[in-house]
Amino acid sequence: MSGSNSEISVDDLTLLTDIFREELDDTKLVIDPSTSQETLGEWDSLAHVRLIARIEEEFGFQFSLSQIEDATSVAALLDVIAANKG
Repeated sequence: MSGSNSEISVDDLTLLTDIFREELDDTKLVIDPSTSQETLGEWDSLAHVRLIARIEEEFGFQFSLSQIEDATSVAALLDVIAANKG
């Protein structure tokens, strides 16, 4: 995974997968750290806003504006989630 965290939290990825499936209305969607807005056509700007809001709700923190703009991959989202834990 590219980014600052060398370890992926399986629990975080599982919850993130559930969020993506619900918000993108695709129960069979499979994501991994390499999934990005470039590789997942359904992840458009409106979906991005919904995903961010849902992640904030589920994980209990708020993204900064720069984090919202930069979080264009699952790896980046996992990095933000990890940075806001604890």
